[in-house]
Amino acid sequence: MELVAKGKHFRVFHNKILGLWSYYIIEDSSDSNKSQGVDYNINFTYYYFQTKAQMKLIVNDMFDDGLAPGVWN
Repeated sequence: MELVAKGKHFRVFHNKILGLWSYYIIEDSSDSNKSQGVDYNINFTYYYFQTKAQMKLIVNDMFDDGLAPGVWN
């Protein structure tokens, strides 16, 4: 699993199923809280068969800093 984007309240991971099909995971920590070093209420959303360009648009719609400089690797 590879980290492809990291913003203020999100991270995007990329992986492949059987080396063929690509999928992305968005880790949304905008509504989370931290207690004793552990983050709670983090939401994970899976996107299958998307390209990196499509994921940039999806993340930009969800978060303010989705297309900010230095967010995407």
